[in-house]
Amino acid sequence: MKRKCLYAAAFLLFLAAGVFLLYPKGQEVLHAFQDKKQIEDFQQQAETAEDSRELLSRMEAYNQRLTEEGQKEISDAWSYGGDAFQMEDSGLEEGMIGYLTIPAMEVELPLYVGASEENLQKGAAVLAETSMPVGGASTNCVIAGHRGYKGIPMFREIEALQPGDRIKITNPWETLEYEVVKFIVTSPDDVQVIKIVPGADLVTLITCHPYTLNYERYVVFCVRVQEGEEPEEEQKTEGQQEEENAREIPEIAGYQSLPYESSREEIRREKTLNCGGLAVYTAAGILLLLSFLVRRKKAGRKPHGRGME
Repeated sequence: MKRKCLYAAAFLLFLAAGVFLLYPKGQEVLHAFQDKKQIEDFQQQAETAEDSRELLSRMEAYNQRLTEEGQKEISDAWSYGGDAFQMEDSGLEEGMIGYLTIPAMEVELPLYVGASEENLQKGAAVLAETSMPVGGASTNCVIAGHRGYKGIPMFREIEALQPGDRIKITNPWETLEYEVVKFIVTSPDDVQVIKIVPGADLVTLITCHPYTLNYERYVVFCVRVQEGEEPEEEQKTEGQQEEENAREIPEIAGYQSLPYESSREEIRREKTLNCGGLAVYTAAGILLLLSFLVRRKKAGRKPHGRGME
C-alpha cells in the first residue's frame, strides 16, 4: 500500500512539473492559433464592412487634426490613458483595425485601436493621440506591444530588427510597408519619440526594456516605402545608416539613445532553460514509464512450483 502511495505521489508530481514546463509553449501555440483565427475573421469582415470608406475618411481626418492641433494629450510614451479613435459602427469587431506582420521577428499580430491592457493582452495596439495606421504625410502610428506575455512572444524579439528590415501593416483597405531606420532605448516619459515628424510617414514600435525588468522603453522607427520598392542590396554600417537617416529625417536621426543594454542573452538563457527543462522532463517521463512497465511485468509473474510426480 505504501509503495502504491509513493507511485501515485510521483505520478502527480510528474504531471505538475509537466504543466509548469509546457504552459509557456502551450500558451504560445494557442495564442498563435487565436491570432490566425482573428486575422482570418478580420479579413472577412473587412470585405463586407458597409461603412469602411466612411471609416477611412474619419481616420484621415483624425490624423490631420493631430497634425494641425498637436498631440496635446500625450503625457507618457507608454500611457494607456486617453481615448483613442472611436471604432463604433465601423463594422469591425473588438476594435481591431488590421494586423501587423514582422518577418524578422517571425510574428503576425492582430492590431487594435487603443493601448488598453485588454488589447495588449490580445496583440499589438495603436497608442492614443498617435496616428491611425492608414499612412500619409505627417503621420506617426505608434504601436505598442508587450515584451512577451504569459509565454506569448509578442514583441519579445524586437531586438532582432535592424535597419533595412521591413514590416507590414494590413488595414481594411491596403497593406502598407515600412522600413526600419533606427532603434533607441529611452525613458518612459520621453514623449518626443512618439511625436509626429512633419512630412514623414512613420510607424514607431515601442515596448518595455530590458526584458523582464521593464524600466525603460525600446523604440524602433520605421519609414514608409512605396509598393514594389526593393531594399538596397548594399549593406550599410550603422554609421552610414545614421548619416542617411539624418539627410532624410533629421528629427529621427537626432534622437539620442540611453546606454543600450541588450536583452538577447537573457532571452537566449530563458529559451535554453526551457528546452533543457523539457528534455529532462521527457527523460524522466521515459524512465518513470519503463520503471512502471518493469515492475508490472515482475508483479505479473507467478512463482513456478514443482510438478506432480
